[in-house]
Amino acid sequence: MLNTTQNLVFGMAAVGNKTAAAHASLYTKDNYLKFITNAYDVEYINDESGLRQNFIIKNKPAGNEALQVSMKVSGSLIPSVLYENVLQLSHKPSGKVYIK
Repeated sequence: MLNTTQNLVFGMAAVGNKTAAAHASLYTKDNYLKFITNAYDVEYINDESGLRQNFIIKNKPAGNEALQVSMKVSGSLIPSVLYENVLQLSHKPSGKVYIK
């Protein structure tokens, strides 16, 4: 569990071949949070099974390449990709793993 000495900020860097939207509207209800932009939405759903993050791309990006969503992460925890689609967040000084 994170405490007040750790912080983490997730943000969109790009969706497809376009830079992420600078502004988003916010909708919340109970365990549901949604950032809404013209090009995409990002949903967070927190329930007994964990925290789920959904990316809803409203229009197909130009071209025929595979869709890529680029994230930027900042804060006191260090992100690393362990293997396909598994993100680990650890505290740099102690090496303690907080999220995997």
